[in-house]
Amino acid sequence: MSKRLLFIATDPVDVENLNRAIGSQAGIWSIEYAVDGASALALMEKDPFVAVIANSNLRDMPGAEFLNQVLEKHPESLRFITSSSAD
Repeated sequence: MSKRLLFIATDPVDVENLNRAIGSQAGIWSIEYAVDGASALALMEKDPFVAVIANSNLRDMPGAEFLNQVLEKHPESLRFITSSSAD
């Protein structure tokens, strides 16, 4: 069974970079994408993820705020934050 990974992607380049980074591990991970924090939280309510990756600046909230909500509701999920050099 593959491990579920949620990636909040606000930029298509970020999606490409993640897919390239996963590379040969793609069979291990089942990756789902959300465009903002609210839609990501809705996906997590249906079925939690092993890991969540969010940018520091999401469309609808700061990434740290989103990850704090994930921590409160799903403490078992690993949480990662990314940042571009412009952040």
